[in-house]
Order: sequence, then C-alpha cells, then structure tokens
Amino acid sequence: MSRTISQVILDKLETNEITSFYLLQYTINSTTYRYTDCEVPIAYAVDGTAEVTFQPRTFTFENISYSNNDIVDSVSLRVDNLDSVLTSLFLDNVIAEEECILYMILFNDDNSILGVQQIFNGMINDFTLDESELKMTVTSIFTKWNQTSGSKHPTQCRWKVFKGTECGYVGAETLCDRGYTRCDALSNTDNFGGFRWLPPIEDDKVWWGPTPKENE
Repeated sequence: MSRTISQVILDKLETNEITSFYLLQYTINSTTYRYTDCEVPIAYAVDGTAEVTFQPRTFTFENISYSNNDIVDSVSLRVDNLDSVLTSLFLDNVIAEEECILYMILFNDDNSILGVQQIFNGMINDFTLDESELKMTVTSIFTKWNQTSGSKHPTQCRWKVFKGTECGYVGAETLCDRGYTRCDALSNTDNFGGFRWLPPIEDDKVWWGPTPKENE
C-alpha cells in the first residue's frame, strides 16, 4: 500500500518524531524513471546536484538477501501496473542488467527533508508482468564476483591468431612463438597477451610479515 502523510503522522511530527518514505529509480535504454511510495510527488537531488522528481506509484520490496560478507545480493520488488504504464516499457526493451536503485528518504519534524539514504543499488536480473503489477528481481553487481573466469594467467601470449585482432601486429613477419622475447623483437609488446610477472617470481621466497634478515 502507498504510504500517506496522514494526520496521525503530522501529529507525531509535532512531537519531533521522524517519518520516512521510499524512492525507486531505474534506468532503461538511457532513460531514468523515478517513483515514490508517498501519495504526492517528492523532489530531491539524490545525486547531490540537480533536483529530480519521484512520482507516486505503489511499490513494495521484500527478501533482501545478504552474502556472508554482508553485501546485499538481491531484492524482490513489486510495482503497481494497474495503469499499464510499465507494460510496453518492460516488454519492448532489453531489461537485463539495467540499473535500479532504492532509497529511503527521511523527513524532519518541520516536514523538511532530513536526508536520503541509499539502501540498495543493483541491476535488474529478472521480471514478470501482468495487468496488475510488475515483479522484478534486482541483483547486486557484486554477485559477478562468483563467476568463474575463463581466462587464466599464462606466461605465453593468449592470442592464438598471429596478426589477429587482439595481436594487432601488422609487420612483414609471418611467425611468432607467442613468447615475450619474440613479441619484443617484433616491437609489439603493447599487445602482448601473457602475464610476464610469473617467471621472475617463480623461484622467489615468499613470506608473511617484515622482510627477514639475510642470515635467516
């Protein structure tokens, strides 16, 4: 349900109590849409520069999950779509990985804005839509840390095609053994696809703490 500035809340404001509302902002195809669960528009410079307006629209959120490191992984949002405004927006565009931000806005005892707290920042991962509401899952960008990298750390150049797009060599030579020495001879080390730091430290002693004395 939408949160309303009722007389009960106004009475509480007179006793120095603070109330709050939520702000929802997401971007689709470079256009930003902003909503608030208050029944009247709220204008505020959430980025600290230009003031923007959040239009009234009923929305709720639940199931904010956390990783072991207390990083928010995802949140489930339910947004009112009784006017069908969101239907074409979500069905006619590519939504995956578009930015979505959830804020809490706090009002002081004189109805002035005390401040805004960002409580979630992520990207739209999935959604379902019907005639009454939009349901979407917003996932933290940090969940990508769990992805397995397909690229390792070889000392040889990773670019398999000599003179290919990644290699970038355009000279007259026709042979490369994908080693740094050969790449250096071809004056093409800026495009070398290997990791040269591995061989120099391969036989080095590694320790924790201060550098040990030479006689230790």
